[in-house]
Amino acid sequence: TISGGTFNAASADTALFGYGVGGVNGGTLSITGGSFTGVFSTGLPYTTTISGGTFSDLSCLNYLASGANVNVKLAADAAGHFTVPAGTTVSLDLNGKNITNTDIAAKAPAITNNGTLTVTGSGTVDNQVPTDSTNLVLPALLNNGTVNLNGGTFTRSKDTGVQGTGANDWYVIHNHGAMTINGASVICTATDVSAIVNGWG
Repeated sequence: TISGGTFNAASADTALFGYGVGGVNGGTLSITGGSFTGVFSTGLPYTTTISGGTFSDLSCLNYLASGANVNVKLAADAAGHFTVPAGTTVSLDLNGKNITNTDIAAKAPAITNNGTLTVTGSGTVDNQVPTDSTNLVLPALLNNGTVNLNGGTFTRSKDTGVQGTGANDWYVIHNHGAMTINGASVICTATDVSAIVNGWG
């Protein structure tokens, strides 16, 4: 169990935690507090749970336990798609960094919030994945829980904005829960969709 302390990897993209090979040095890692700088990366045969702490990378979201309450202050730009699990609370400081999703194969929003998420700081959340006939709900932010947007810029920067041309555009923010916007910017480059859709789809 780690309940406090400061842990720094050699660089922002170096894994903080590895794992044993073939069951060697396997075990359980429980984190309830502390400050962690670097990519948080574990795997089999570790069993890892995070219930608290401050992290510099969104990879920590993969290990959140129910009831977790964590802070994430990005130390570098992030690529991919990320999910805040139900029953967890995450405070995300973009810290001047960007989250960009270009993973066409995954067909996912840049951020999916199923818990409670607060976003602060400057930085851009951009989903550049085009929609298609079977994958429509691809916003920069999909909110299924409670979200407070106190900072950040949200966009789908690759949308063409040409109505009726099969542009594969989508709403920038898709809200199915409770959302408060107080300081964030939402940029919609398309003319065939709105910036925010509430409770539809």
